[in-house]
Amino acid sequence: QTSQPEIPTMNYQRAQLTQPQIDYDDISYYTELKLLGKGAYGTASLVKHKQSSEQFVLKRVSLSGTTPDEIAEILKEAQNLKKLSHPNIIKYHAQFKDSKFFYLLMEYANYGDLENLVEKRMKNRITRDLVIDLTTQIAAGLAYCHANNVIHRDLKSANIFLNEENGKLTAKIGDFGCSKIIGCSQMGAQTICGTPVFMAPEMFLQKKLIYKYECDMWSMGIIFYHLCTGRLPFFANTMDQLVFKLERGSYVALTDGKFQQIFEQMIRKQPNQRITAEYLYQLMRQMK
Repeated sequence: QTSQPEIPTMNYQRAQLTQPQIDYDDISYYTELKLLGKGAYGTASLVKHKQSSEQFVLKRVSLSGTTPDEIAEILKEAQNLKKLSHPNIIKYHAQFKDSKFFYLLMEYANYGDLENLVEKRMKNRITRDLVIDLTTQIAAGLAYCHANNVIHRDLKSANIFLNEENGKLTAKIGDFGCSKIIGCSQMGAQTICGTPVFMAPEMFLQKKLIYKYECDMWSMGIIFYHLCTGRLPFFANTMDQLVFKLERGSYVALTDGKFQQIFEQMIRKQPNQRITAEYLYQLMRQMK
């Protein structure tokens, strides 16, 4: 039984398939509608359940060309998703395999991801109200992860998925392949994982690599800046350039003074000085 965080103040039930009496654990039950993308371990497709007509994202991983460590990474994503149930986190539905592939069945978000949204609205900046709304939602999902001892470790705009319903956008954190569950007695994680321009400095600048939830808050800050400006604060083409920019700590400040204050609190170099996801959630709620 996972613990619930103090915020958001709603009750969340474990994600259930719409029609539990129907079988979902065989690839023959699905029709592929379109390929959504290819990753390091396989493909992700939009599929439709033939009997129930429900749409899902189906991750497919080849067993023949995949190492045991890579399979373990996929299983870790499944286990971490299974542990979490929150409206701002992509829902896990099922996992199964056949002789050739391992499959992970997940919720489909119909409006793409945050990176695409920012790119689509480059000429017309995302409104202040929408920045506040989406940041509030992402903070709520992240606070829930942290309350349940899960560090995401690869938070970035492309891993925040969006669902649109009746003109309302709902942000959902996804792609938990890099995530790690830590216990209260553990010092923290000690492996390099993530996308460099969104990664906290301690994940690749420290000689002795130990980090905890605070690394996600740095990434949250980069996402927030990206939402506000359409740019990344510390963009670089090489790791050497990125390290140089991070060590200097120079970037173009946000024009909104309140937003700049919040951003600064997320990207403090000392991890233990960064605000928590819970605190960010409360800050954004007060701005609504």
